Amino acid sequence: MINAKLKKAPDVMGEIILTLEKGEKIIILDYVDDFFGVCVNSVCGYMHETWILKNGKLDEFTRLKIQEKKELNKLDYERKVKQEDKEFAEIESRNYIKN
Repeated sequence: MINAKLKKAPDVMGEIILTLEKGEKIIILDYVDDFFGVCVNSVCGYMHETWILKNGKLDEFTRLKIQEKKELNKLDYERKVKQEDKEFAEIESRNYIKN
């Protein structure tokens, strides 16, 4: 992991907050859009997945995080649809109320 970049945000154009030296150990906390949320000593940020040596446990972690994001997006979509349906029903009910 020589010259691996730790960034402030999970973005290829994100600000670099630390450049790692060979052999530095990281703690992986999260996975967001091809970036791992990691901490090195007391500094935390995001590192692109290409800098991380993968193994079976990490592949499973990544798969679960991607699945979790899909489920959260689905729930968010369903919430928005319900809200739109509720708003539409309120508008429709106003159209049938006589004054």
